[in-house]
Amino acid sequence: MIHKRRWTGGAVVGLAFWLAGCGGGGGHGSPATFTATFREVPIPVVSNDPTADPAGSWPDDVRTDGSGNIWFAQHHSNEVGKMTAAGVYTGYKIPTDRSLMDGIVVDKTRLVVWASETNANKLARVDMTTGVVTELTLPTPNAVPGDLVTAPDGTIWFTEGYEGGTAKGKIAHLDPDTNAITELTPTNTPSGCDGILVAPSGAVWFVENNDNSIASYFKGAFTTYPLPRNGVDPTNVAIDSRGRIWVTEQLGNALAVLDPATGRWQEFTIPNLSGQPSGIAIDAHDNVWFTEFGPGKIGVLPAGSSTIVDFLIPTPNSGPEDIVTTPDGAVYFTEQYGNKIGQISVPSLTSR
Repeated sequence: MIHKRRWTGGAVVGLAFWLAGCGGGGGHGSPATFTATFREVPIPVVSNDPTADPAGSWPDDVRTDGSGNIWFAQHHSNEVGKMTAAGVYTGYKIPTDRSLMDGIVVDKTRLVVWASETNANKLARVDMTTGVVTELTLPTPNAVPGDLVTAPDGTIWFTEGYEGGTAKGKIAHLDPDTNAITELTPTNTPSGCDGILVAPSGAVWFVENNDNSIASYFKGAFTTYPLPRNGVDPTNVAIDSRGRIWVTEQLGNALAVLDPATGRWQEFTIPNLSGQPSGIAIDAHDNVWFTEFGPGKIGVLPAGSSTIVDFLIPTPNSGPEDIVTTPDGAVYFTEQYGNKIGQISVPSLTSR
C-alpha cells in the first residue's frame, strides 16, 4: 500500500557564525564566516503507534539515491518514506505492523531500498521501480537489525544489536541476488553492534556499543579498537578520504577519529555539554557533519580544523537523528521529534 501526498511546507533560516582562522576568506587570522541556511519540510504521516511520544512518524536513518530523492526509515509510522526534489512524498507501507524501522540503504545498482525492522526481526525490501514491498526474516531470533550499508561488491552488510534479547551482537551480509544471509559473531561479545560502513578496501567497520569500541572485519579476521575513554556510548561511524574512521560518542559528547595505520585516536569535544551526537557523515571536502540530538543542532568539524561549529535547527526540540551528504554538496538530516526532513547549506564549506 502506497500513500502519496504533495510537499508544500518548508522553512528557510539564515544563521551566521564566526570562527577564527578556519576556512574560507579568513586569511591572516581574521575571522572566517560560516552562514547556514536551513530548509525543513514536514512529513505528512503520523504515528500508528500510541507509545510514540511525541506523536509523529519518527524519521530515523536517511539516504539518497543519486536521482534527487531522499529515502528514510520511519520508526513509528511503518512506512519507508521517499521525498523528491519536487516535493512529492511517497510512503511504502511495510506489511508487518509496528515493525519499528531503523536503518535504511539504497542499492543503486538493483534499484532497491532495504530497511531494518528492529521489532519484527526482518529486513524490508522496496522495489524502487514497482513500489512492491517484501520482507526477509533473519536467521537469528530477536536479532534487532540496525544500520545497513552497501559494499563495493554489491552485498548488503548490516548490524544485529541483540540475540534472543541479549546484547550479544553480530554483523551480517546479504546477497541481494539470492537473499542468502550470513551472520558473523565478533571476537568481543557481548558487543551490541550498531553503526556500520564498508571501506573501499572491503574492510567492514562497525560500532561495538556495549564494548565501548569500534571493530573491523577484513579477510576473515576481526580487530577491535577500544575508544580512548570509557562509557562514551559510540553510535555511528563514517570514513574520510584518508581512510580514517570517525565515530560519534553520544554520552562522551565528542567526535573521535581513528587512524587505522597507527591505531591512534583523536577526540574533538562538542561545544554543547549535552550534544548527544548521533548521525555522522563526511562530505567530498572532508568536512565532518553530525547531528546533536540533545540541543537540536547540526554540527560540523571543518576539514583541517580542530574546532567544531554548530547551528541551531529552526524547529525547537526537533531531535535530529541521522545525516547524509551527497556528491554535489547537499546535506540532509532527519528530525525525529520534529517529524521533518531537514537540509542545511553552508556554502563556504560545501562549494569550494
